Amino acid sequence: MRPAHLRFDILRDWALSMFARKAKASPFLVHENPTPAGPATHAIVIGVGAYPHLNGGAKRKTQDHENMGQLTSPPVSARRFASWLIESFQHPGKPLATVSLLLSQKGSQTFVNPRTRKKMQVEVADGANTQQAIVDWIARGDTHRDNLLIFFFCGHGLEASTASALLLADYGANPLASLEGALDFRQFHLGMKRCKASEQCYFIDACRIDSETLQEAKTAGRLPIQPSGHGNWPDRKAPVFFSTTKGHKAYGFAGSPSIYTEALLQCLQDLAAQKPDGPWCVNTYRLQEAVDHVVTRKALEINRVVPPTSDNTAKIDLHWLAAPPKALVYIRTKPPEALRDIVSVACNQQGVTRARAEPGKPVGRELVLQLPTGSYDFSAQFKNKREAKRSEHVYPIWCTLEFTP
Repeated sequence: MRPAHLRFDILRDWALSMFARKAKASPFLVHENPTPAGPATHAIVIGVGAYPHLNGGAKRKTQDHENMGQLTSPPVSARRFASWLIESFQHPGKPLATVSLLLSQKGSQTFVNPRTRKKMQVEVADGANTQQAIVDWIARGDTHRDNLLIFFFCGHGLEASTASALLLADYGANPLASLEGALDFRQFHLGMKRCKASEQCYFIDACRIDSETLQEAKTAGRLPIQPSGHGNWPDRKAPVFFSTTKGHKAYGFAGSPSIYTEALLQCLQDLAAQKPDGPWCVNTYRLQEAVDHVVTRKALEINRVVPPTSDNTAKIDLHWLAAPPKALVYIRTKPPEALRDIVSVACNQQGVTRARAEPGKPVGRELVLQLPTGSYDFSAQFKNKREAKRSEHVYPIWCTLEFTP
């Protein structure tokens, strides 16, 4: 008879091989690479815009609607985030292995993989599908201690005290228990301590308004994995990034990615990158700082965006860049009113003019450009024919130039 530990190893290997076979047939996967022998990255992306039981929905309206209605931004945001992961995400030690996608929207539920160009049908982001997709995602996380897990949700959200509900497509379908169509995020996040993956990132792009429904129900929805003292990994890093502050709404524009998702992708791609020692890399500390900066500036334009927040802060090296990143360049004048007299700005790098055009969109008392990292000679041309010059090293997140005509 084999020793007990060998029998356990055989059973474990069998279970992992069975899981690998099952994962290939998973209806939620929109991208899959051959699973590496070492650690890997596994993502699940959820975008809920069509809510049949809320205002404007096609079915009986739930009494627990709390004035919520239909959304168009979340499915676009989820598609954009999933596409970015598939097309651009880079981690030399934990390559992207799988991306699961669930959507709820009016119209076609298809997704085109930006790498394979394969068109596939996407499962509806209702309670049952989301719970099963999360269970599959957890199982992938359990395949290696050093795996990285990424969770992204965009849709309606509710909060009460410490409870947090992410509303899925069938929220309100059960007239006696509307929260069967929701995910209890707080308890789910606590339960993920039982998953072996030591690095986990959660991005929640949803409102965090106070809810009477949650307050009275004393529950916040489905729980794919419950908290437990068993299998608790003390060195787990699991930061949570919220698109807004507790008690406030999140914002998006109809048919476009949300303000937060746009900022998140802009920062992952460029603005949150650092190069302390080695290649350009985005870590979670820098990412929160950069997203906060971009979203806060967006508030100047629409005058109602609330800055994003985070919980369980921890540093995770998340994404490596293939090329030097771009940075924001804010152009000001002294006095401020002279800004309107700028005709053009030239950006010369090593004797080559990188840009000569009208400056970018004004925000408040600034003009905004975005340029690749590097040292530049800037010159601003004014209506009075005068020229002001500055030399500056451009580096993410931003730099500020002030010209005097």
